Amino acid sequence: MTTLLPAAASRGRRARLILAVSLLLGLPLVGQGQSVGIGTTAPDASAVLELAAAGKGLLIPRLDSAARVAITAPATGLLVFQTAPRPGFYYYGGAAGWLFLADKARGGDNLGNGVATRAITCRATPWWAPGPSCRPGWWAWACAPTGA
Repeated sequence: MTTLLPAAASRGRRARLILAVSLLLGLPLVGQGQSVGIGTTAPDASAVLELAAAGKGLLIPRLDSAARVAITAPATGLLVFQTAPRPGFYYYGGAAGWLFLADKARGGDNLGNGVATRAITCRATPWWAPGPSCRPGWWAWACAPTGA
């Protein structure tokens, strides 16, 4: 019985060694030029990762502002959802630092759909839009100054 234990232990070590070598040799081949799919067996070739799930979404890491700015050496393009103090999506823009992804309700292009959604200041003169004072003008439309 004592002669079986060393042989069994040796076989176990050999099996682990063969597994480790197989994994190390196979890893570079698996990751090159392939897409990974979760919930799909045919991920799009242009994607590194494709997620497919009915009734589910992708949950981006959620952090408060202090945790977001404490990320050491963030990669350009890193995306997080900030929970407080100004909730929303932020991405790291490299030299530009952390940038807020504005939504329609809280900023961004004020005239993207051709309708002003908040007060506009032009040359230190506040202008108000929307309202009945809006009229055609030099740049598709112009509005009377506030109080006019």
